[in-house]
Amino acid sequence: MPAQRIQTAQELLIAALDAGDAQDIIDATAKLSTLIDELRDLPTLYANDDARDAFERIDRLSHAAAYRLRVLTDHTRQQLELLGHESQPLRYGPRAA
Repeated sequence: MPAQRIQTAQELLIAALDAGDAQDIIDATAKLSTLIDELRDLPTLYANDDARDAFERIDRLSHAAAYRLRVLTDHTRQQLELLGHESQPLRYGPRAA
């Protein structure tokens, strides 16, 4: 079932985000992206109640991963500011140019 594979991939991404392991985050993100790209017919997937419930769980996991990502981004930004890098351009992000 595609929903179960996506849910597992999201759980791995959340674990990687919680651990702060950059390579695991990259790997888990790539895996999740590949699985989502494989979904072709979402209306058919939502036609059955079990699939709908599974995708609702996936949606909640997506929100959990996004929250963790915002927390890590804020933490990194704070650490850079503490190190005195707030006035220097960052390599990535909106101030990278």
